[in-house]
Amino acid sequence: MLKADFHCHTISSYDCCTSVKQLIERCKRVGINCLAVTDHNLIDGALRVRDRAPFKVIIGEEIFSAGGEIIGLFLKEKIDRGLPLVETMQRIKDQGGLVYLPHPISGIRRSKLDSKTVRENAALIDIVELYNARTIF
Repeated sequence: MLKADFHCHTISSYDCCTSVKQLIERCKRVGINCLAVTDHNLIDGALRVRDRAPFKVIIGEEIFSAGGEIIGLFLKEKIDRGLPLVETMQRIKDQGGLVYLPHPISGIRRSKLDSKTVRENAALIDIVELYNARTIF
């Protein structure tokens, strides 16, 4: 059985203090056997986890596009921040990746996509996050 987490950060992200070693140990303790590491605007942490983990690691990136945050999964290369939203999504697709909409119902994040933007780009979105531990409302 697959037990996965598709939105996780390492110490490489400005908002996380979890080392690669701590992350791997925690996954092993709770039985996660597939992990997408999605640091902000980086894939370095994901590559480090992949090189050390005894389980499947998906290379991801939570990208600050000009239109808001979007996650790319199954990436081969880092995608630059600040690009237009549709271009960011297309670059994810060009790498054979999946476009993931993180924390869409968060009421406090300035970087979330608004509902009109989500509707206009729904054909490019593959995954919508339904639960995020940092969404307090």
